[in-house]
Amino acid sequence: MNLLTNNWIPVRTRSGQHKWIAPWQITEGLKDDPIIAVDAPRADFTGALQQFLIALLQTAFAPERESNWKTTFSDPPEPAALKAAFSEFAAAFNFGPDRPSFMEDLELEGKSDKPIAGLLIEAPGGNTLKENKDVFVKRGQVNGICPEVAAMALLALQVNAPSGGVGHRTSLRGGGPLTTLMMNAPGSEKDTLWHNLWLNVLTAKSFNGLSGQASLNKSEQIFPWLAPCRVSDKTGDPTTPEDAHPLVMYWAMPRRIRLDWNNTQAGVCDVTGRECESLLTGYTTKNYGANYEGAWLHPLSPYHESDKGPMPFHPQPGGLPFRYWLGFTGYRENLSRPAAVVSQWQQRRDQFSSVAGVPHIWAFGFDMDNMQARCWYEALMPLHYVQQNPERFAERIQALIESADQVGRVLRAALKQSWFKRPGDAKGDVSFITDSFWQTMEGDFYAHMRRLVAVLDGEHDSEAAEDHALSDITVSWHVALKSRAIKLFDQWASAGYFEAEDPRRIATAHNDLQKNLNGPKLRKLLGLGTSRKAA
Repeated sequence: MNLLTNNWIPVRTRSGQHKWIAPWQITEGLKDDPIIAVDAPRADFTGALQQFLIALLQTAFAPERESNWKTTFSDPPEPAALKAAFSEFAAAFNFGPDRPSFMEDLELEGKSDKPIAGLLIEAPGGNTLKENKDVFVKRGQVNGICPEVAAMALLALQVNAPSGGVGHRTSLRGGGPLTTLMMNAPGSEKDTLWHNLWLNVLTAKSFNGLSGQASLNKSEQIFPWLAPCRVSDKTGDPTTPEDAHPLVMYWAMPRRIRLDWNNTQAGVCDVTGRECESLLTGYTTKNYGANYEGAWLHPLSPYHESDKGPMPFHPQPGGLPFRYWLGFTGYRENLSRPAAVVSQWQQRRDQFSSVAGVPHIWAFGFDMDNMQARCWYEALMPLHYVQQNPERFAERIQALIESADQVGRVLRAALKQSWFKRPGDAKGDVSFITDSFWQTMEGDFYAHMRRLVAVLDGEHDSEAAEDHALSDITVSWHVALKSRAIKLFDQWASAGYFEAEDPRRIATAHNDLQKNLNGPKLRKLLGLGTSRKAA
Protein backbone atom coordinates (compact mmCIF):
# COMPACT_ATOMS: atom_id res chain seq x y z
CA MET A 1 0.00 0.00 0.00
CA ASN A 2 1.00 3.62 -0.42
CA LEU A 3 0.17 6.11 2.32
CA LEU A 4 -0.40 8.95 -0.14
CA THR A 5 -2.77 7.12 -2.47
CA ASN A 6 -4.52 4.45 -0.38
CA ASN A 7 -7.55 5.14 1.81
CA TRP A 8 -6.06 4.51 5.25
CA ILE A 9 -6.96 7.60 7.32
CA PRO A 10 -10.28 7.38 9.24
CA VAL A 11 -12.21 10.66 9.33
CA ARG A 12 -15.60 12.07 10.32
CA THR A 13 -17.68 14.54 8.33
CA ARG A 14 -19.94 17.29 9.66
CA SER A 15 -23.03 15.13 9.07
CA GLY A 16 -21.53 12.37 11.22
CA GLN A 17 -20.44 10.10 8.40
CA HIS A 18 -17.35 7.99 9.15
CA LYS A 19 -15.11 7.02 6.25
CA TRP A 20 -11.53 6.22 5.25
CA ILE A 21 -9.66 8.54 2.91
CA ALA A 22 -6.32 9.13 1.24
CA PRO A 23 -4.48 12.30 2.37
CA TRP A 24 -5.27 14.20 -0.84
CA GLN A 25 -9.01 13.89 -0.13
CA ILE A 26 -8.99 16.17 2.96
CA THR A 27 -10.70 18.98 1.01
CA GLU A 28 -13.47 16.82 -0.45
CA GLY A 29 -17.02 18.02 0.24
CA LEU A 30 -16.01 21.33 1.82
CA LYS A 31 -19.15 23.05 0.57
CA ASP A 32 -21.65 20.28 1.30
CA ASP A 33 -20.40 17.93 4.02
CA PRO A 34 -16.82 18.80 4.96
CA ILE A 35 -14.47 16.47 6.79
CA ILE A 36 -14.15 17.95 10.26
CA ALA A 37 -11.76 15.62 12.10
CA VAL A 38 -9.51 12.61 12.05
CA ASP A 39 -11.47 9.82 13.71
CA ALA A 40 -8.95 7.11 14.56
CA PRO A 41 -9.73 4.23 16.94
CA ARG A 42 -7.23 5.55 19.53
CA ALA A 43 -6.48 9.06 20.77
CA ASP A 44 -2.73 8.74 20.19
CA PHE A 45 -3.42 7.59 16.62
CA THR A 46 -5.63 10.65 16.06
CA GLY A 47 -2.90 12.95 17.35
CA ALA A 48 -0.23 11.24 15.24
CA LEU A 49 -2.36 11.34 12.07
CA GLN A 50 -3.08 15.03 12.61
CA GLN A 51 0.67 15.63 12.77
CA PHE A 52 1.22 13.39 9.72
CA LEU A 53 -1.14 15.50 7.61
CA ILE A 54 0.40 18.77 8.83
CA ALA A 55 3.84 17.35 8.02
CA LEU A 56 2.71 16.30 4.56
CA LEU A 57 1.30 19.75 3.79
CA GLN A 58 4.47 21.40 5.13
CA THR A 59 6.59 19.09 2.97
CA ALA A 60 4.66 19.14 -0.28
CA PHE A 61 2.43 22.21 -0.17
CA ALA A 62 4.12 24.88 1.96
CA PRO A 63 3.21 28.46 0.96
CA GLU A 64 5.99 30.75 -0.17
CA ARG A 65 4.62 33.87 1.51
CA GLU A 66 2.03 34.77 4.12
CA SER A 67 -0.16 36.20 1.38
CA ASN A 68 -0.20 32.74 -0.23
CA TRP A 69 -1.10 31.21 3.11
CA LYS A 70 -4.04 33.59 3.50
CA THR A 71 -5.33 32.95 -0.01
CA THR A 72 -5.14 29.18 0.45
CA PHE A 73 -6.92 29.39 3.82
CA SER A 74 -9.82 31.28 2.23
CA ASP A 75 -9.83 29.33 -1.04
CA PRO A 76 -8.74 25.75 -0.30
CA PRO A 77 -7.18 23.66 -3.08
CA GLU A 78 -9.18 21.04 -4.91
CA PRO A 79 -8.37 17.42 -4.05
CA ALA A 80 -6.78 17.00 -7.49
CA ALA A 81 -4.30 19.80 -6.73
CA LEU A 82 -3.28 18.15 -3.48
CA LYS A 83 -3.00 14.78 -5.21
CA ALA A 84 -0.64 16.26 -7.79
CA ALA A 85 1.49 17.96 -5.13
CA PHE A 86 1.73 14.83 -2.98
CA SER A 87 2.54 12.55 -5.94
CA GLU A 88 6.07 13.96 -6.10
CA PHE A 89 6.82 12.24 -2.80
CA ALA A 90 4.85 9.03 -3.34
CA ALA A 91 7.95 6.84 -3.58
CA ALA A 92 8.84 7.70 0.02
CA PHE A 93 5.48 6.55 1.36
CA ASN A 94 5.27 2.93 0.26
CA PHE A 95 4.34 0.71 3.19
CA GLY A 96 4.73 -3.02 2.98
CA PRO A 97 7.15 -5.91 2.38
CA ASP A 98 9.21 -4.12 -0.27
CA ARG A 99 11.93 -1.78 0.93
CA PRO A 100 12.07 1.08 1.62
CA SER A 101 8.90 1.10 3.71
CA PHE A 102 7.49 4.05 5.64
CA MET A 103 9.27 4.55 8.98
CA GLU A 104 10.77 1.04 8.88
CA ASP A 105 14.50 0.38 9.06
CA LEU A 106 15.98 -0.04 5.58
CA GLU A 107 18.49 -2.76 6.45
CA LEU A 108 17.23 -4.46 9.59
CA GLU A 109 17.10 -8.24 9.41
CA GLY A 110 16.43 -10.90 11.97
CA LYS A 111 13.78 -13.06 13.55
CA SER A 112 10.41 -11.47 14.24
CA ASP A 113 10.44 -11.96 17.99
CA LYS A 114 8.23 -9.13 19.21
CA PRO A 115 4.42 -9.38 19.42
CA ILE A 116 2.71 -6.69 17.38
CA ALA A 117 1.13 -5.22 20.54
CA GLY A 118 4.59 -3.87 21.39
CA LEU A 119 4.02 -1.07 18.88
CA LEU A 120 1.41 0.36 21.23
CA ILE A 121 3.03 2.67 23.73
CA GLU A 122 1.03 1.51 26.75
CA ALA A 123 1.63 -2.21 26.06
CA PRO A 124 3.47 -4.07 28.85
CA GLY A 125 7.16 -4.58 28.14
CA GLY A 126 9.12 -7.80 28.04
CA ASN A 127 10.28 -7.67 31.65
CA THR A 128 6.75 -6.87 32.85
CA LEU A 129 5.41 -9.90 31.01
CA LYS A 130 8.23 -12.14 32.28
CA GLU A 131 7.49 -11.23 35.89
CA ASN A 132 3.68 -11.33 35.44
CA LYS A 133 3.29 -7.69 36.45
CA ASP A 134 0.83 -6.72 33.70
CA VAL A 135 -1.85 -5.88 36.27
CA PHE A 136 -3.63 -2.88 34.71
CA VAL A 137 -2.80 -3.23 31.01
CA LYS A 138 -3.14 -6.91 30.21
CA ARG A 139 -1.25 -8.92 27.63
CA GLY A 140 -3.06 -10.62 24.78
CA GLN A 141 -5.46 -7.79 23.99
CA VAL A 142 -3.93 -7.07 20.57
CA ASN A 143 -2.57 -10.03 18.60
CA GLY A 144 -3.15 -9.01 14.99
CA ILE A 145 -3.60 -5.66 13.26
CA CYS A 146 -4.36 -4.61 9.71
CA PRO A 147 -1.74 -2.70 7.65
CA GLU A 148 -3.65 0.56 8.11
CA VAL A 149 -3.47 0.29 11.90
CA ALA A 150 0.15 -0.85 11.67
CA ALA A 151 1.00 2.40 9.85
CA MET A 152 -0.82 4.42 12.52
CA ALA A 153 0.87 2.53 15.36
CA LEU A 154 4.34 2.83 13.85
CA LEU A 155 3.80 6.55 13.20
CA ALA A 156 2.53 7.16 16.76
CA LEU A 157 5.47 5.25 18.22
CA GLN A 158 8.10 7.16 16.23
CA VAL A 159 6.45 10.51 17.03
CA ASN A 160 6.08 9.81 20.77
CA ALA A 161 8.88 7.27 21.31
CA PRO A 162 9.46 6.87 25.06
CA SER A 163 12.49 5.35 26.72
CA GLY A 164 12.63 1.71 25.71
CA GLY A 165 15.67 0.31 27.46
CA VAL A 166 19.36 0.62 26.67
CA GLY A 167 19.89 2.25 23.29
CA HIS A 168 16.20 2.43 22.35
CA ARG A 169 16.02 6.12 21.50
CA THR A 170 13.31 8.61 22.34
CA SER A 171 11.57 10.89 19.87
CA LEU A 172 13.18 14.07 18.60
CA ARG A 173 11.29 15.90 21.37
CA GLY A 174 12.05 13.31 24.06
CA GLY A 175 9.82 10.57 25.39
CA GLY A 176 6.13 11.43 25.26
CA PRO A 177 6.26 15.04 24.01
CA LEU A 178 3.46 17.56 24.38
CA THR A 179 1.95 18.79 21.11
CA THR A 180 0.02 22.06 20.82
CA LEU A 181 -1.91 22.70 17.60
CA MET A 182 -3.91 25.70 16.49
CA MET A 183 -7.62 25.04 15.87
CA ASN A 184 -10.47 27.20 14.63
CA ALA A 185 -13.37 27.99 16.93
CA PRO A 186 -15.25 24.72 17.61
CA GLY A 187 -18.45 24.53 15.60
CA SER A 188 -17.57 27.52 13.41
CA GLU A 189 -17.74 27.52 9.62
CA LYS A 190 -13.97 27.11 9.43
CA ASP A 191 -13.87 24.24 11.92
CA THR A 192 -12.97 21.68 9.26
CA LEU A 193 -10.05 19.31 9.05
CA TRP A 194 -8.54 21.26 6.16
CA HIS A 195 -8.72 24.67 7.85
CA ASN A 196 -7.44 23.30 11.15
CA LEU A 197 -4.51 21.63 9.43
CA TRP A 198 -3.68 24.74 7.43
CA LEU A 199 -3.53 26.85 10.60
CA ASN A 200 -0.44 24.81 11.51
CA VAL A 201 1.41 25.15 8.23
CA LEU A 202 4.21 27.74 8.08
CA THR A 203 5.78 29.39 5.09
CA ALA A 204 8.78 27.42 3.85
CA LYS A 205 11.13 30.20 4.93
CA SER A 206 9.70 30.38 8.46
CA PHE A 207 9.82 26.62 8.88
CA ASN A 208 13.38 26.29 7.58
CA GLY A 209 14.50 29.02 9.95
CA LEU A 210 13.58 27.03 13.07
CA SER A 211 16.35 24.40 13.07
CA GLY A 212 18.07 22.09 10.63
CA GLN A 213 19.98 22.61 7.39
CA ALA A 214 17.71 23.37 4.42
CA SER A 215 20.63 22.69 2.02
CA LEU A 216 20.46 18.98 2.96
CA ASN A 217 17.49 18.46 0.68
CA LYS A 218 17.94 15.01 -0.82
CA SER A 219 15.01 12.67 -0.23
CA GLU A 220 17.00 10.45 2.14
CA GLN A 221 18.00 13.53 4.15
CA ILE A 222 14.32 14.35 4.71
CA PHE A 223 12.85 10.85 5.07
CA PRO A 224 15.25 8.76 7.21
CA TRP A 225 13.78 5.39 6.18
CA LEU A 226 15.11 5.90 2.63
CA ALA A 227 18.72 5.52 3.82
CA PRO A 228 20.64 3.20 6.14
CA CYS A 229 20.06 4.08 9.79
CA ARG A 230 22.29 6.71 11.32
CA VAL A 231 23.21 4.51 14.28
CA SER A 232 24.11 5.94 17.67
CA ASP A 233 26.17 3.17 19.27
CA LYS A 234 29.81 3.64 20.31
CA THR A 235 30.84 3.97 16.68
CA GLY A 236 28.02 6.33 15.70
CA ASP A 237 27.07 9.95 16.26
CA PRO A 238 23.97 11.81 17.46
CA THR A 239 21.77 13.51 14.89
CA THR A 240 21.82 17.28 15.45
CA PRO A 241 20.20 20.16 13.53
CA GLU A 242 23.46 20.45 11.58
CA ASP A 243 23.03 16.91 10.25
CA ALA A 244 19.55 16.95 8.74
CA HIS A 245 16.94 18.92 6.82
CA PRO A 246 14.42 20.91 8.93
CA LEU A 247 11.62 18.59 7.79
CA VAL A 248 13.25 15.75 9.70
CA MET A 249 11.54 17.31 12.75
CA TYR A 250 8.32 15.88 11.30
CA TRP A 251 9.72 12.64 9.85
CA ALA A 252 12.22 11.66 12.54
CA MET A 253 12.69 7.91 13.07
CA PRO A 254 14.40 7.13 16.41
CA ARG A 255 13.33 3.46 16.55
CA ARG A 256 14.78 0.72 14.35
CA ILE A 257 11.79 -1.49 13.51
CA ARG A 258 10.93 -3.95 10.78
CA LEU A 259 7.44 -5.42 10.61
CA ASP A 260 7.01 -9.09 9.76
CA TRP A 261 5.31 -8.91 6.39
CA ASN A 262 6.06 -12.56 5.55
CA ASN A 263 3.89 -14.23 8.16
CA THR A 264 0.55 -12.46 7.95
CA GLN A 265 -2.80 -14.15 8.43
CA ALA A 266 -6.46 -13.55 7.70
CA GLY A 267 -8.78 -12.50 10.50
CA VAL A 268 -10.24 -9.55 12.37
CA CYS A 269 -8.08 -6.55 13.29
CA ASP A 270 -7.98 -6.31 17.07
CA VAL A 271 -8.00 -2.50 16.95
CA THR A 272 -10.61 -1.65 14.30
CA GLY A 273 -12.72 -4.82 14.30
CA ARG A 274 -12.53 -4.98 10.50
CA GLU A 275 -11.92 -8.13 8.48
CA CYS A 276 -8.46 -8.27 6.94
CA GLU A 277 -6.62 -10.74 4.71
CA SER A 278 -3.14 -9.82 5.95
CA LEU A 279 -3.03 -9.20 9.69
CA LEU A 280 0.42 -8.35 11.04
CA THR A 281 1.35 -10.22 14.20
CA GLY A 282 4.99 -9.45 14.93
CA TYR A 283 8.06 -7.35 14.28
CA THR A 284 11.76 -7.15 15.01
CA THR A 285 13.63 -4.24 16.50
CA LYS A 286 17.19 -3.22 17.30
CA ASN A 287 18.56 -0.57 19.60
CA TYR A 288 20.87 2.36 18.91
CA GLY A 289 18.79 3.98 16.22
CA ALA A 290 19.01 7.69 15.41
CA ASN A 291 19.67 9.73 18.54
CA TYR A 292 18.30 13.26 18.09
CA GLU A 293 20.26 15.75 20.16
CA GLY A 294 20.94 19.47 20.07
CA ALA A 295 18.88 22.61 19.61
CA TRP A 296 15.93 21.18 17.69
CA LEU A 297 12.91 23.53 17.84
CA HIS A 298 9.93 21.47 16.80
CA PRO A 299 7.16 23.77 15.48
CA LEU A 300 4.34 21.90 17.23
CA SER A 301 5.70 21.94 20.79
CA PRO A 302 6.11 24.66 23.42
CA TYR A 303 9.49 24.94 25.13
CA HIS A 304 10.65 26.10 28.54
CA GLU A 305 14.04 27.56 29.28
CA SER A 306 16.65 25.53 31.15
CA ASP A 307 20.38 25.53 31.80
CA LYS A 308 20.74 23.33 28.72
CA GLY A 309 18.72 25.68 26.52
CA PRO A 310 15.07 25.35 25.38
CA MET A 311 13.51 22.05 26.49
CA PRO A 312 10.20 20.76 25.07
CA PHE A 313 7.24 20.45 27.41
CA HIS A 314 6.02 17.00 28.41
CA PRO A 315 2.65 16.23 30.03
CA GLN A 316 2.86 15.63 33.77
CA PRO A 317 0.54 13.96 36.29
CA GLY A 318 -2.54 16.09 36.75
CA GLY A 319 -3.19 16.73 33.09
CA LEU A 320 -3.23 20.02 31.24
CA PRO A 321 -5.15 22.48 33.44
CA PHE A 322 -5.46 26.19 32.75
CA ARG A 323 -2.31 26.86 34.79
CA TYR A 324 -0.42 26.36 31.50
CA TRP A 325 -2.46 28.85 29.50
CA LEU A 326 0.05 31.72 29.57
CA GLY A 327 2.96 29.51 28.56
CA PHE A 328 1.15 27.72 25.74
CA THR A 329 -0.26 30.92 24.25
CA GLY A 330 2.89 33.03 24.46
CA TYR A 331 1.46 35.92 26.47
CA ARG A 332 4.36 35.58 28.84
CA GLU A 333 7.36 34.58 26.75
CA ASN A 334 9.69 34.89 29.74
CA LEU A 335 7.92 31.85 31.21
CA SER A 336 8.21 29.67 28.12
CA ARG A 337 8.40 29.68 24.35
CA PRO A 338 5.12 28.75 22.66
CA ALA A 339 5.02 26.39 19.71
CA ALA A 340 6.08 28.08 16.49
CA VAL A 341 2.63 27.52 14.96
CA VAL A 342 1.07 29.37 17.90
CA SER A 343 3.57 32.23 17.62
CA GLN A 344 2.81 32.45 13.92
CA TRP A 345 -0.90 32.75 14.62
CA GLN A 346 -0.16 35.63 16.98
CA GLN A 347 1.34 37.40 13.95
CA ARG A 348 -1.54 36.40 11.67
CA ARG A 349 -4.39 37.17 14.05
CA ASP A 350 -5.08 40.75 13.00
CA GLN A 351 -5.50 39.64 9.40
CA PHE A 352 -7.30 36.35 9.86
CA SER A 353 -9.24 36.45 13.13
CA SER A 354 -12.36 37.58 11.30
CA VAL A 355 -12.53 34.30 9.38
CA ALA A 356 -11.65 31.96 12.25
CA GLY A 357 -13.53 33.35 15.26
CA VAL A 358 -11.84 32.72 18.61
CA PRO A 359 -9.17 30.13 17.82
CA HIS A 360 -8.23 27.37 20.25
CA ILE A 361 -5.09 25.47 21.17
CA TRP A 362 -5.42 21.70 21.16
CA ALA A 363 -2.81 20.29 23.55
CA PHE A 364 -2.22 16.56 23.88
CA GLY A 365 0.33 13.89 24.69
CA PHE A 366 1.34 10.97 26.87
CA ASP A 367 2.39 11.41 30.48
CA MET A 368 5.37 9.04 30.48
CA ASP A 369 7.40 7.71 33.39
CA ASN A 370 10.39 6.39 31.46
CA MET A 371 8.92 3.37 29.62
CA GLN A 372 5.55 3.48 31.40
CA ALA A 373 2.61 5.36 29.92
CA ARG A 374 0.76 6.74 32.94
CA CYS A 375 -1.96 8.59 31.05
CA TRP A 376 -2.95 10.29 27.81
CA TYR A 377 -4.02 13.91 28.28
CA GLU A 378 -5.84 16.36 26.03
CA ALA A 379 -7.11 19.90 26.51
CA LEU A 380 -8.75 22.52 24.31
CA MET A 381 -7.86 26.08 25.34
CA PRO A 382 -9.42 29.23 23.82
CA LEU A 383 -6.83 31.70 22.58
CA HIS A 384 -8.40 35.03 23.46
CA TYR A 385 -6.52 38.13 22.38
CA VAL A 386 -6.78 41.65 23.77
CA GLN A 387 -5.89 44.29 21.20
CA GLN A 388 -5.75 47.42 23.34
CA ASN A 389 -3.73 46.31 26.36
CA PRO A 390 -2.35 42.74 26.08
CA GLU A 391 0.21 43.34 28.85
CA ARG A 392 -2.48 44.25 31.37
CA PHE A 393 -4.52 41.26 30.22
CA ALA A 394 -1.55 38.92 30.81
CA GLU A 395 -1.00 40.39 34.27
CA ARG A 396 -4.64 39.80 35.19
CA ILE A 397 -4.60 36.23 33.85
CA GLN A 398 -1.44 35.50 35.80
CA ALA A 399 -3.13 36.76 38.98
CA LEU A 400 -6.06 34.40 38.36
CA ILE A 401 -3.70 31.45 37.87
CA GLU A 402 -1.44 32.23 40.84
CA SER A 403 -4.41 32.70 43.14
CA ALA A 404 -5.89 29.37 42.02
CA ASP A 405 -2.55 27.71 42.74
CA GLN A 406 -2.54 29.26 46.24
CA VAL A 407 -6.08 28.11 46.98
CA GLY A 408 -5.35 24.61 45.71
CA ARG A 409 -2.46 24.34 48.16
CA VAL A 410 -4.40 25.63 51.19
CA LEU A 411 -7.29 23.30 50.32
CA ARG A 412 -4.92 20.33 50.25
CA ALA A 413 -3.39 21.38 53.58
CA ALA A 414 -6.83 21.80 55.16
CA LEU A 415 -7.99 18.36 54.04
CA LYS A 416 -4.85 16.70 55.36
CA GLN A 417 -5.42 18.55 58.61
CA SER A 418 -8.97 17.18 58.77
CA TRP A 419 -7.90 13.61 57.99
CA PHE A 420 -4.77 13.13 60.07
CA LYS A 421 -3.72 13.83 63.64
CA ARG A 422 -0.24 14.71 62.39
CA PRO A 423 -0.75 15.89 58.78
CA GLY A 424 2.91 16.77 58.33
CA ASP A 425 3.88 13.12 58.84
CA ALA A 426 1.11 11.70 56.66
CA LYS A 427 2.38 9.71 53.71
CA GLY A 428 0.70 9.07 50.42
CA ASP A 429 -0.06 11.00 47.27
CA VAL A 430 -2.87 13.53 47.75
CA SER A 431 -2.25 15.42 44.50
CA PHE A 432 -5.75 14.38 43.42
CA ILE A 433 -7.04 17.20 45.65
CA THR A 434 -5.32 19.99 43.73
CA ASP A 435 -5.93 18.21 40.41
CA SER A 436 -9.65 18.15 41.14
CA PHE A 437 -9.62 21.78 42.20
CA TRP A 438 -8.00 22.87 38.92
CA GLN A 439 -10.55 20.87 36.94
CA THR A 440 -13.43 22.32 38.96
CA MET A 441 -12.22 25.88 38.35
CA GLU A 442 -11.71 25.55 34.59
CA GLY A 443 -15.15 26.79 33.56
CA ASP A 444 -14.91 29.75 35.94
CA PHE A 445 -11.45 30.61 34.61
CA TYR A 446 -12.49 30.86 30.97
CA ALA A 447 -15.69 32.70 31.90
CA HIS A 448 -13.65 35.33 33.78
CA MET A 449 -11.18 35.46 30.90
CA ARG A 450 -14.00 36.38 28.53
CA ARG A 451 -15.09 39.12 30.91
CA LEU A 452 -11.54 40.49 31.02
CA VAL A 453 -11.40 40.59 27.23
CA ALA A 454 -14.72 42.44 27.08
CA VAL A 455 -13.58 45.03 29.62
CA LEU A 456 -10.08 45.64 28.30
CA ASP A 457 -11.21 45.88 24.68
CA GLY A 458 -14.38 47.82 25.51
CA GLU A 459 -15.16 51.52 25.63
CA HIS A 460 -15.17 53.24 29.05
CA ASP A 461 -16.03 56.74 30.19
CA SER A 462 -12.83 56.95 32.20
CA GLU A 463 -9.85 54.96 33.40
CA ALA A 464 -11.53 54.75 36.79
CA ALA A 465 -14.57 53.10 35.20
CA GLU A 466 -12.33 50.45 33.61
CA ASP A 467 -10.54 49.86 36.90
CA HIS A 468 -13.87 49.42 38.66
CA ALA A 469 -15.01 46.87 36.07
CA LEU A 470 -11.73 44.95 36.44
CA SER A 471 -12.09 45.02 40.21
CA ASP A 472 -15.56 43.51 39.93
CA ILE A 473 -14.08 40.62 37.92
CA THR A 474 -11.38 40.05 40.53
CA VAL A 475 -13.90 40.00 43.35
CA SER A 476 -16.07 37.57 41.38
CA TRP A 477 -13.05 35.30 40.86
CA HIS A 478 -12.26 35.43 44.59
CA VAL A 479 -15.83 34.40 45.37
CA ALA A 480 -15.58 31.50 42.90
CA LEU A 481 -12.29 30.31 44.39
CA LYS A 482 -13.74 30.31 47.90
CA SER A 483 -16.97 28.62 46.87
CA ARG A 484 -15.26 25.81 44.96
CA ALA A 485 -12.70 25.21 47.70
CA ILE A 486 -15.30 25.03 50.49
CA LYS A 487 -17.49 22.71 48.42
CA LEU A 488 -14.60 20.31 47.79
CA PHE A 489 -13.58 20.44 51.46
CA ASP A 490 -17.10 19.57 52.57
CA GLN A 491 -17.24 16.78 49.99
CA TRP A 492 -14.00 15.10 51.08
CA ALA A 493 -13.49 15.98 54.75
CA SER A 494 -15.96 13.31 55.83
CA ALA A 495 -15.29 10.88 53.00
CA GLY A 496 -12.81 8.72 54.90
CA TYR A 497 -13.16 5.86 57.37
CA PHE A 498 -16.11 6.81 59.60
CA GLU A 499 -14.60 5.59 62.86
CA ALA A 500 -11.42 7.61 62.24
CA GLU A 501 -13.30 10.87 61.71
CA ASP A 502 -12.77 13.61 64.27
CA PRO A 503 -15.50 16.31 64.11
CA ARG A 504 -13.39 18.75 66.10
CA ARG A 505 -10.41 18.29 63.81
CA ILE A 506 -12.64 18.76 60.75
CA ALA A 507 -14.17 21.94 62.22
CA THR A 508 -10.74 23.36 63.04
CA ALA A 509 -9.48 22.62 59.53
CA HIS A 510 -12.60 24.21 58.05
CA ASN A 511 -12.07 27.39 60.08
CA ASP A 512 -8.39 27.55 59.09
CA LEU A 513 -9.34 27.14 55.45
CA GLN A 514 -11.84 29.99 55.73
CA LYS A 515 -9.18 32.23 57.26
CA ASN A 516 -6.73 31.44 54.46
CA LEU A 517 -9.35 32.02 51.77
CA ASN A 518 -10.05 35.47 53.19
CA GLY A 519 -6.53 36.17 54.38
CA PRO A 520 -4.01 38.80 53.32
CA LYS A 521 -1.80 36.50 51.23
CA LEU A 522 -4.55 35.58 48.77
CA ARG A 523 -5.99 39.09 48.71
CA LYS A 524 -2.53 40.47 47.90
CA LEU A 525 -2.14 38.03 45.00
CA LEU A 526 -5.47 39.25 43.63
CA GLY A 527 -4.68 42.90 44.22
CA LEU A 528 -7.66 43.33 46.52
CA GLY A 529 -5.78 44.91 49.40
CA THR A 530 -5.70 43.59 52.95
CA SER A 531 -7.91 46.00 54.83
CA ARG A 532 -11.02 43.82 54.85
CA LYS A 533 -11.34 41.58 57.90
CA ALA A 534 -11.53 37.87 57.36
CA ALA A 535 -15.07 36.60 57.39
